[in-house]
Amino acid sequence: MTETRAVLEATTQPTKRRFNRMAVAVTVAMLPAWSLSFAESARGFGLTMITVVAVLLALATAIDGATFAGLRTRPATVILYAVLAVGAIIAFVFNPSGAGAILAFSIVAPIGIVLSVARYSISELRSYVALPLLATTAIQAFLVAAQTATESAVGYNLLYPGSTLLVTNDTIVRPQGMFDHVYEPAAVALITIGIGLALLPESGRLRMVFLVGVGAAATTIALTHSRSALLGLLLVLLVAAIAAFRGDRGLRTGLVVVAAAFVIPALLTASAWQVRFDESVSSDLDDASLGRITLARQAIAMAGDHPIVGVGPNRYMAVLEAKYTVDETYPYVVHNESLMLAAELGIPAAVAVTLLLVWAGVQATKAGYRPLLLYAAPLAFVVFDVLLYNKPVGLLLFAVWAGVMAALSAVGASRKSQVASLGS
Repeated sequence: MTETRAVLEATTQPTKRRFNRMAVAVTVAMLPAWSLSFAESARGFGLTMITVVAVLLALATAIDGATFAGLRTRPATVILYAVLAVGAIIAFVFNPSGAGAILAFSIVAPIGIVLSVARYSISELRSYVALPLLATTAIQAFLVAAQTATESAVGYNLLYPGSTLLVTNDTIVRPQGMFDHVYEPAAVALITIGIGLALLPESGRLRMVFLVGVGAAATTIALTHSRSALLGLLLVLLVAAIAAFRGDRGLRTGLVVVAAAFVIPALLTASAWQVRFDESVSSDLDDASLGRITLARQAIAMAGDHPIVGVGPNRYMAVLEAKYTVDETYPYVVHNESLMLAAELGIPAAVAVTLLLVWAGVQATKAGYRPLLLYAAPLAFVVFDVLLYNKPVGLLLFAVWAGVMAALSAVGASRKSQVASLGS
């Protein structure tokens, strides 16, 4: 009986492994389609359904007898994402809603990506995560550039027929690629740069592919005029520069490519960046941050009134409008992930996720500069935005980041020298 079971496992495991890698690669490549709004066209519906199937396949093939073995030794980001998923389920049970069901599903389903990617080797990370991510980001960079040049919804109108691009301050037309909001391609581009530089090979044609991809991602950030993405990019480049100065020569060319790919298009669209700069230096801190002080106060009040399990996933605005005073100037959700989690999932979940994020930073610091630069990539969006939590695309992107972060931290913990020269 035991021998028969061993034979069956040996026969099925390679097939399961192939399906898992394929599902992860498809999911990463189709990040823009993970909207669960099914867009407004048959094409958008089809792409979203393909992505949903790929995410569920990744979840199904990620779970086996060893999935939860030795959970205490797993990197912090795996546990972080698991805690986030459990917190969402508990909050939803106590505060059910249709919108909450969509967000809870968007949080729970991608845990298969985290569990899978966390166990990948460096070569598997490059093949099944980095390359699909670089490819989809390059496509978005092309669309973002076309939208900037034409000030029209080139590409975006394939999913949302008749739609126009986001316009802010009545002056800036901001490109969105094929995403629902301009910050989404910016966040994808930022984490792509982090993953691309962290996994950048030392030589060969693959290195050139990576350099082109991170360059395209930097161009996307320049053209979307996202201040959070710019801050995140500066953090990543700072860590990469220190790593290059301390001996990681493989990052030097990457630094030059990313910097040039950002600076040139940023100069070409300098007037838009000037508007963003003028907003940032407003004499009133609340105005300069687009109401983030006001929004933070609202979230703190809501969390204080619902401290244990929050108001429920995706119910922030509904509760705000029903029980609180909505600021007419800034009628938005809070732009800080910890405060958003405290309001929607409860203070215990928010504290646990925040502490685990800090722990992940400690692990990254011990693992080496490349894991550390990847760790720095999403921090600006965690502190100054919430799209990595309340947007399906952002959650899937966060899951990809968490998986790669876990894999690199594990490699760094066992062979720190290997992380310092990932091209070997």
